[in-house]
Amino acid sequence: MKRLLIVFLVAVSFQVDGFSQCKTWNDSPQKEAGENAHSIYRPLVRNEKYEQALPHWQKAYNIAPAADGRRDYHYMDGIAIYKHFFQNETDEAKKEEYKQKVLELYQGAIDCYEARVIKVRDCDDLCYEALIGRLYGRMGYDMFYTLKSPYSETKKVLEKAIELGGTGVEYIVLEPLAYIAVYEFQQGNMTADETRAVHDELIEIADYNIERDPEFGEYYDITKQRFLASFKPVEDDIFDCEYFKEKLRPVYDEAPDDFDNLKYIFNTLKQKGCDESDAFLAQVKGEYETLAAEYNAERMAEREANNPGYAAKKRYDEGKFEEAAEKYLEAAEKAEDDEKKAGYYFSLASIQYRKLNKYAEARESALKAAELRGNWGRPYMLIGDMYAQASRSCGDAWNQRLAVVAAIDKYARAKAVDDKVAQEASSRIARYSASRPDKEDAFMRGFKDGSTAKVGCWIGETVTLNF
Repeated sequence: MKRLLIVFLVAVSFQVDGFSQCKTWNDSPQKEAGENAHSIYRPLVRNEKYEQALPHWQKAYNIAPAADGRRDYHYMDGIAIYKHFFQNETDEAKKEEYKQKVLELYQGAIDCYEARVIKVRDCDDLCYEALIGRLYGRMGYDMFYTLKSPYSETKKVLEKAIELGGTGVEYIVLEPLAYIAVYEFQQGNMTADETRAVHDELIEIADYNIERDPEFGEYYDITKQRFLASFKPVEDDIFDCEYFKEKLRPVYDEAPDDFDNLKYIFNTLKQKGCDESDAFLAQVKGEYETLAAEYNAERMAEREANNPGYAAKKRYDEGKFEEAAEKYLEAAEKAEDDEKKAGYYFSLASIQYRKLNKYAEARESALKAAELRGNWGRPYMLIGDMYAQASRSCGDAWNQRLAVVAAIDKYARAKAVDDKVAQEASSRIARYSASRPDKEDAFMRGFKDGSTAKVGCWIGETVTLNF
């Protein structure tokens, strides 16, 4: 440990040059050295051995910040390394140094994408904007939760993420921006109109993804509830019925017989606290309800016939989980695009597990999803969760601990195939590792380190014991 600490202290004493450069190693005389350093440090980062990774990462980064020009690994791995140092440092001066390096690395990656030095296959300008917006979003997220940056600076970065990412911005952006907007309003740094604009924009993004994103729609929904709670203390100060009546009257006058228009006006006025005795709201409500029954019946029938995925979501929202599962299976079987098909199988697996307690069927559906999207770790995370939950009722204490090993194996598999779930998977592995089989108990049963054992109950997997 002392030797490792010395290596670490020496390594961070070097000035990492070229944070804003976008060099690749393609034409570099040091290409081989850069590739070798890259190959050494990456597994260390994946296994969270950041101190060991640092000198090799520095070498790879200094030779070619943009690696081979097709990936941003040197920037993002550097961010992971320096975030780790920041979180474990007590000296304020060193923490500030690490913080600045994290921000510089984010900006470096953004600069390389903007300059198109890091090239993504089949990616047009809108695609690059989305990628850059995602980087700004994660930068803002880290500034808010980890780096504790000033709100004024963090707000600009989060707003830039939404400007570039639009409705495709990640859900992690929404809650920090809501919190900051409310705080700034309470401090007198934002007007009611500005704060209300942030609120409405966040609602639009969340609703868009709740409706359309089969993988992360649930996360947007949960985040929406949390950021709406952030606005509760200032609701009366930034919203009132008269404001929205004045805003929506011209919208009504433009198309008084349009069903979607009436629906929007009615729902908005209700959400904004207008009483149903209000003359304008009562008028809109009467006209809306006259058209609603017939229009909704026709529209729902058409959408369900053409879109079993929509029908599945509708039945899920109604609490009809068996019917929702049937529709997701139908949607998966009809889908021609493998990614959509995988998403439907994953939604089916989630319902079978969380709502119907059909663990074996849920596992089968999740594995189909994983097979269709080879770099997707979420299905393996779901199976790991199933095993972890089932472990409590999986036979005797020995079999329960074997089930935990099976769960850990699935989390490790998720982490290996998908960097996006690596942190979540590592957290699960850490949580359950203490519940693995006891060495002495295993020896008494005739097992040693490296032996294989079959898990009982419905799991039925063969696991390798490691004490």
